Amino acid sequence: TSAVQTQLGTKAATASPVFTGNVTMTGQPWVHALGDGGTSTLPQTYTKIDAWTEVKDIGSNFASGTFTAPITGAYLMTARFYVYYLTANDMVYGKIISSNQNYYCRSFQTCEYGTSGGEAIELVVCEILDMDTNDTAEIGMYNNTAARGTQYENSEFMSLNVILLA
Repeated sequence: TSAVQTQLGTKAATASPVFTGNVTMTGQPWVHALGDGGTSTLPQTYTKIDAWTEVKDIGSNFASGTFTAPITGAYLMTARFYVYYLTANDMVYGKIISSNQNYYCRSFQTCEYGTSGGEAIELVVCEILDMDTNDTAEIGMYNNTAARGTQYENSEFMSLNVILLA
């Protein structure tokens, strides 16, 4: 145990937390999912990614690629994708769509490509979402030019996480 001091306006406050063991919140909403296998062509228009295999879903709030907030709060939503066969000037977009706001992540891929069939990137989408009870959120992506058949790996290289922060 140790004292924690903070300044609140012009008054100092001291707190002395005392606990042993682990702090756990067994009902805390938490989702961890991986891609369900194979590869898919990255479309030129936004497409929701719904091919997930749940590893954890505390609270059963995730189905068919959509997370539903069980309570009002701030949620951290992250996703990771492996995208390949990119060519010069390709732009890959990741997008979180929630029922109250949209969030974008854009990756510019400018590369010299040759016989290898293009370049590959890891696209990470990460946002803190302000969600009310029963708000929904999903993740998708698209490419500005799908001319060469840009692909994404729908496997263990693809992951999704959602957790209640506050």
